[in-house]
Amino acid sequence: MTINLDNIVLADTASTQLSYAVTTYPDPLQISSTGSITVSVYYQPNSSAIESNQANPPEIECNQIQFTISIGDSDIALTNSSNISTTCPTGWNLSSGGPCIFTFQPSGGSVMMGPDGLAFKFSNIAVNDQVGGTPFKITETVTVNNQSQSNKTSITLSKFPQNFALQYFNVDHASVPLRGSVNLSWSGSGGPDYSYSLSYGTSTFNNLLNVDSYPVESLLETTVFTLSITAGGSTLYQQQKIVTVEQPEVEEFGIVGNPTKVPVGSSFLLYWQTANADHCSLSLNGIPTDSNLPANADASQGYPVTAPTTLGTYSYALTAIGSGGGGGPSSTLQILVYAPPAQFLSFGIVGNPNEAPTGGSVKLYWSTQGATGCDLLLNGETVASNLPANVDPSQGYAFTLPNTTGTAHFVLSAYYDQQSVGSSNPVSIWVFLFQLVNTIGNITSHPAQMLMSPDGSRLYVAGDTLTVIDTASNTVIQNIDLNVPPRWMQSVPPPIALSPDGSHLYFFTLPAVDGVLKVIDTSTWQIQSITVPGVYRIWGVAMGGESFPYLVVQSDSTLYALNPSSNYSVVAKTDTNVSIQGLAAATQFTQTPEINVFCINSQPFDEQQNVFVWDWRGVFRQITLEDSPQSEGLMGMSLVISPGYVAGGSTIASLVDKNFEHSPGCYPDYNIQSIICNMYRISPYLYCVMRSFITNDFCICRIDTEALQQSVTLYSTSSTLYGAAVSLDDQYLYVGNTNPPQVLVFNISQS
Repeated sequence: MTINLDNIVLADTASTQLSYAVTTYPDPLQISSTGSITVSVYYQPNSSAIESNQANPPEIECNQIQFTISIGDSDIALTNSSNISTTCPTGWNLSSGGPCIFTFQPSGGSVMMGPDGLAFKFSNIAVNDQVGGTPFKITETVTVNNQSQSNKTSITLSKFPQNFALQYFNVDHASVPLRGSVNLSWSGSGGPDYSYSLSYGTSTFNNLLNVDSYPVESLLETTVFTLSITAGGSTLYQQQKIVTVEQPEVEEFGIVGNPTKVPVGSSFLLYWQTANADHCSLSLNGIPTDSNLPANADASQGYPVTAPTTLGTYSYALTAIGSGGGGGPSSTLQILVYAPPAQFLSFGIVGNPNEAPTGGSVKLYWSTQGATGCDLLLNGETVASNLPANVDPSQGYAFTLPNTTGTAHFVLSAYYDQQSVGSSNPVSIWVFLFQLVNTIGNITSHPAQMLMSPDGSRLYVAGDTLTVIDTASNTVIQNIDLNVPPRWMQSVPPPIALSPDGSHLYFFTLPAVDGVLKVIDTSTWQIQSITVPGVYRIWGVAMGGESFPYLVVQSDSTLYALNPSSNYSVVAKTDTNVSIQGLAAATQFTQTPEINVFCINSQPFDEQQNVFVWDWRGVFRQITLEDSPQSEGLMGMSLVISPGYVAGGSTIASLVDKNFEHSPGCYPDYNIQSIICNMYRISPYLYCVMRSFITNDFCICRIDTEALQQSVTLYSTSSTLYGAAVSLDDQYLYVGNTNPPQVLVFNISQS
């Protein structure tokens, strides 16, 4: 096998150690004329051996090279004359092995040959007159690993007719981009003896003209084009042209900063450098994302991309595309997309309460960044999973508190695609006991007002009758008929008052036009009627504490202070000129002892309720309180005094800074049926029984007067609730229920 490259013929070196390149003049040799042959000999092992030792390229020991030219008159003989001149390299000697057998040996017996090579020339060759192909035989003797070996190869040289000429074989572009086009053209001797063909790749095109051109489109790789010319049907002459296809390639492809991972959904910069590219395309996990990117993107600026929103390892592939539209091999890089720690922008309890009852409901809210969902933990245990990443305070996430007391610590655990991305700081609330533990029946049918005895042993429940309950056993010990007409019972239940030592209970029954006050001896249950001089009819009654040991009686708009220790004589009187709706007297705990009586007006001319105070010494005035509520009926009928506060309706007023505060939970669509506090010890809590204007449902609410913005709904029911009272030790709350008539007993222990 020989390989022809233009006028150079390369011998097949599969069976030899040395390489041989043969040129002829003329090319090809022509019959009936004189020609010459030049042989270049060199040693060229595999390229890796050369690259590994470029300073000292490998060599081989050569002992002899023999060339044989075929002699005779036939078409396979080159010449019929052995009269051939030779030229050999310096240091080599020629010896003849027979006609046209030329044996060359180094003067020293051997020589080391490398890639530089040697040239042997044969001239004055009288080519015979037969067209054909003649063998040019080569035999080498070399020493390899101290072993001598003889190797042979052969090259076929063509003999063409005299005056044959290939004027040119050209290609218009020595190099083209991928999918580029070229045009080949040639001009050679013509006639019936010549046949032209063009081959490249796996294609061969025969019977071409001696003067022709041939376009080739969409080259995909570097291609060798071979123009073959035969003479006389067998003699072959070839010339070759190589067209280099400049394959677009990605020389550099990376991420600015060379990170190994990027946050989910974040933006990062890619950079690349290409060769022979017109533009580039980018794909993510095999899916194209951009098809017309610039050929180069410098790392100083980069090309921005956004990381996927799903966690995992992703592969970006960049393909360089040539001007002809073809793409070279892609360059890929991998990047881990991870979820960074989530940010908890907010996390809390709607209304910011400090406490709530066992079994009660609170609403949590939160806002996160960098999370797809959350889990809720209570005291280290997961209590809710797969919650939204954000819950607005206007809606909240409702959660029922456990039935155990103590501090409840809520923690929000955020995740992204089920991968944990952090936990919030805890949000805490104190869970106190509030539990319905008993019901007491056989009571008055309309339990509108309750009073606790000073020693806490008895609970007085006033309605159409007076029910007396033993608090130790939660049993009824007395039911006393108060002679209350039913039509008055439904609208204005009878107020009652208890003396500071608990020995006497005071009440009156409407319409009380005779001005008669009823006094019950709590040791004998005997009822005494007392006529208050000058009093036409009694609407309200209140009893002060040790610092104000007087009984206050309201007759229309007039207030009387009676001294029980002096046969209920009038010690003070004032005409308020207002229509009084609620009435309360000061206790020994009041922080402003100069104020003894509080009342609220029911139907003022300016349609605004106001709080009034009466110094029993004769001064009656309106308290100036900021932000006084404007809505009529907002404060309701109930009024109570606790240490430092006066409360009525849905409003609490501070006696210290004279400021109104609306208690959360007591909304404008609720009216307070009763509001109570512990009258015998200092306690921060007020308890409200409220009725909804919209649904008519009732609920019990607790207000912490030391944190006025805290209000906790303890109990809700569709039954009608009215009066309430608190045990002396703040352990139990008693609430009157009308359907059926009973007293509900709640455990409100704070421990």
